[in-house]
Amino acid sequence: MAENEYNLITRGKESHFTKVQEFPFIHDEKKIIGAYVPDRMHLEDMSGSDQLHAIWKFLEQGFDEYYFIMHNFVDANEVESTERLLNTADNTELKIIIILLPPSEGGPLTNYDWKGWINYFNDLKARHPLSFNGFAIDDFNWISTRNDTKFWRNIDFMLDFNFTDALKGKRSDVKFYPVIYFEGLGNDVVAGEYGKFIDTIVLVSASYYNVSRLERNLSEFKEMFPDKPTRYIVYPTIT
Repeated sequence: MAENEYNLITRGKESHFTKVQEFPFIHDEKKIIGAYVPDRMHLEDMSGSDQLHAIWKFLEQGFDEYYFIMHNFVDANEVESTERLLNTADNTELKIIIILLPPSEGGPLTNYDWKGWINYFNDLKARHPLSFNGFAIDDFNWISTRNDTKFWRNIDFMLDFNFTDALKGKRSDVKFYPVIYFEGLGNDVVAGEYGKFIDTIVLVSASYYNVSRLERNLSEFKEMFPDKPTRYIVYPTIT
């Protein structure tokens, strides 16, 4: 992992109660802990002192990053809640990462105007340089489970809709975090087509109940994506 980083994202009902010091990290390593769509505390749905208090609770628990889902950058309610969260987070050390859903998860109201998203993220970074870190795309190399799309793999959708062209317009300080499965499809395409645009890789295992191959998987992906910081998602509960 780059710069001696060992990073972890927790997801599930107990994620926001987990303290950093409960994880068996090597003492000399840099630790970055992220809350990935926690079930009980949705910061983007809060406002005022409640929102600020919740952010401080996350920070007290040891979390550095907060991941939440957006469906549409032109939806007034979503834009307003995102702006509210970033305004509050600007006064803290919490970093915000927005999650976009692939066609395997997104519904008819999900916006797939990639250039529009990149322009939106560039604007957010210009106005919130401290709190807004970038965006993730969930299940980037996973199988599509929907019957209303012709794409068997999410990565095929990205290729067909020329996601690469949109990424060319991304500000260098807007970080791109694709969620990549160890057991996913098209990892060579992810590395070859999108590697130069990726800032951090969020690694996931479909076999989260069996970590016997974790060390080997991390080593293999380190070779596939050299010099890229990584996050590894732990699923405490079946989603």
